[in-house]
Amino acid sequence: MDAETHAQFARAQGMRIIKMGSHLWVEKQKFCLESIPPHRHIHVDSAEARSLFRRGYLVLRYTCDESEGVQSAQYICDHPQYGLESLESRTRNQVRQGLKNCVVRPVDFELLKRRGCAINRSVFHRQNRTGPAFLRNQVCWEQYMDYCKTTPDIEPYGAFVNDELCAYTLVIKLEDYAYLYHPFAETSSLHYRPMNALIFCVTQILLKLPGVRRVCYGLESLSSQPALEKFKTAMGFTAVPLRRKILLNPLAQPLVSDYAANLIRGIHKRVNRMPFLEAYLSFLEGYRRCTT
Repeated sequence: MDAETHAQFARAQGMRIIKMGSHLWVEKQKFCLESIPPHRHIHVDSAEARSLFRRGYLVLRYTCDESEGVQSAQYICDHPQYGLESLESRTRNQVRQGLKNCVVRPVDFELLKRRGCAINRSVFHRQNRTGPAFLRNQVCWEQYMDYCKTTPDIEPYGAFVNDELCAYTLVIKLEDYAYLYHPFAETSSLHYRPMNALIFCVTQILLKLPGVRRVCYGLESLSSQPALEKFKTAMGFTAVPLRRKILLNPLAQPLVSDYAANLIRGIHKRVNRMPFLEAYLSFLEGYRRCTT
């Protein structure tokens, strides 16, 4: 998959794509753009930023060179001999349990179309968040799966317990990377350790494929997620440093003030599971970490 196809993949998730010169941007949240592919370093000059801000965008976030931005990371595994010895000792035992309980294999898209949305919803309920519509709405999910089924370099893998799908991930091959998208496990099956087994087996498979140099378990989250980050490193992924930068539209400065932040936090305490509020608070935490 090349960058243009990756942009179409993001569009299939309901995201708007903006092309500015040689740079591709995806609108992950309303009025907020992120550069894609996420591992590619770009430089955004003042003219490009002003042009995007004039279109109404409030936030630009992108991967940049060492001379810019602030320290972030991408979670990478690039060890050809990846195996049980690559894991932390406690996680090694959890993977063994998972391998004993689960069978990991490629998933038919029709099965994932039927079962995946329910798995997604159980994850969002467990995490007390709303989640994007393309993952929680059955009709949107089916349309997304239909797109993935016909697009090269997208392959689903799943963990099965008693021949029932209980966890899955989409593998996206992009340039010399293999990205793990939507690594989700059904809440009622967590005691079988399906995610440990799934990530372990899929990573082993991918690192043996021609053209795959590294497996990526995503970028460091804008907001702190220590439990998830610990799981990734325990599974043998390394937090490889890279630089990320946030540019804020001058008109949006009042939105990151203490007054606005306290107001939104107060509303969020009274109104749960509103995607806009969740996204705002996540961004605010990350923005302050990146600018202080």
